[in-house]
Amino acid sequence: GLIRTYLELEREDVYITNVCKCFPPADRAPTEEEMKTCMEYLAEELKEVKPEVVVPLGAIAWSMFGGSKDLKITKAVGQIYKFMDIDVFPILHPASMLHNPNNRPRIVSLFQQLNTMIKLKKTARQGNYEIIEHQSQWDDFVEEVSGQNIFSLDVETMQLSPWHNQARGKLRCIGTGSKDKCIVVRWPNFFMD
Repeated sequence: GLIRTYLELEREDVYITNVCKCFPPADRAPTEEEMKTCMEYLAEELKEVKPEVVVPLGAIAWSMFGGSKDLKITKAVGQIYKFMDIDVFPILHPASMLHNPNNRPRIVSLFQQLNTMIKLKKTARQGNYEIIEHQSQWDDFVEEVSGQNIFSLDVETMQLSPWHNQARGKLRCIGTGSKDKCIVVRWPNFFMD
């Protein structure tokens, strides 16, 4: 299945649960009130399991973690959100591939992104990271990742604001990674004031 093929995990490595603990009659979607009733149980379950990442599959599950009329699952997929200090990575429900086969490439891509995220978390946990403080280190890193299909980048800034022309912001740090290590770029000459 998707877990073994795209996440490279065994089924026993993955905890699966339902956001709604009682199934509504006639296989209908749970109401907002039914979902709220289950929220306390879900929060306790997450505290006990301590997952590294929660993956809501589909709109109903996503609604418990931040989904709304303004942030539907189709716009939220592929991005990381926070819930109870846990990373949340929503994905379209795999069953949607049965109704619309055109969803398959997107869902496969999302599972591949999730796989990369899990590997980067594991790499960081193992302490496999590098701090880049010189141009030569940066050049080596760019050469190393230049052939990869998926690449992540996080830019840390200070006092940057697109709404205030007067604000003079500064780039402080770049966080990135490859499949083998996490990288923090922070040498002063790399960033312009």
